[in-house]
Order: sequence, then structure tokens, then C-alpha cells
Amino acid sequence: MLALRLGILGLLLTAFMLALVLTIIFVPRWESIKQALTPQPEKFTELYFEDHLALPKSLSPGLPFKVAFTVHNVESASIEYPVEITIQDEFEATKSATLYTTTLTLDHDQTQTTPVELEVPTQFPTRSKITVKLLNLNQSIHFWVNQSATPSASPATTTNQQTQPILSP
Repeated sequence: MLALRLGILGLLLTAFMLALVLTIIFVPRWESIKQALTPQPEKFTELYFEDHLALPKSLSPGLPFKVAFTVHNVESASIEYPVEITIQDEFEATKSATLYTTTLTLDHDQTQTTPVELEVPTQFPTRSKITVKLLNLNQSIHFWVNQSATPSASPATTTNQQTQPILSP
């Protein structure tokens, strides 16, 4: 009978020790375990051209043009965004230039549209890619332009003109 009581006491003592060890291990980590198991809001940044249909398709080197890009912060914190706009030659990838740099600071859920007036350098006489980059996020958007010798209107400033067909008798 004494052996049975000692056996039960041994089991209780083992269970108590196991509970104590588990408490020591898991209670301090409970908050991190709870946080890991709780769904968190997705964190991201939106970067887009304000009016992609109005982006120029053809530009004249040395003449200014306008473009507007928008940044929307959904990172659940205030974020500083270093922005760089570059131009890169389609055929010579090493031929590039920085057209514009700035830093935007946005609070959570804040959106900022930045209109910029840029100019294509004269050393880019062919088709080129213009890129807006968020340097801290390795995120970018771009569009392609062809360089022309004469100024061309962007779609936003084009007037509606219809060409009359030439009819021969």
C-alpha cells in the first residue's frame, strides 16, 4: 500500500514538474505565439501613374514634359520614400541618367500624387524607358518613349482633328 502511495506521489510530482517546465517555457513566449497565430493586416505600398493614358509616347530631347505618379502608404506606419526617376536607353542598357529625385514621407493610409516636369537629355536620341523607383522598397513603374525631332503633344493636350481623305477623280 505504501508503494502504491509513493507511486501515485511520484506521478503527481512528475506531472507537477512537467507543468512547471511548460509554464516556464511557454508563458513568457505566449504574446509572441499569440501574435504569430493572429492574422495581421497586410502591409504594402501602392505606386502608380496618376493617368497612364496621358503618358507621352514620343518626346523631343531638350523639351519639358509632365508626368504624375502616386504613392499610397498601407504599411501601418509612417514611411519615408526616397524616389528617383531615371531614363535608360533601350539599346544601351548602361546608358542612363537620373532625371529627378525627392523624398516623400507618408503616414499610414496617406496618398500623395506628385506632378513632375522632366526633360529628356539630348544624349538619348532613341527609344528609352523612363522609370519611377521607390528606392527603399525596390519597387518601380515605367513607361517607354520614342524620341522625335519635333515636339509632340501628349494625349492629354491633343486636340481632336480629323484628317480628310484625299480623293482622286
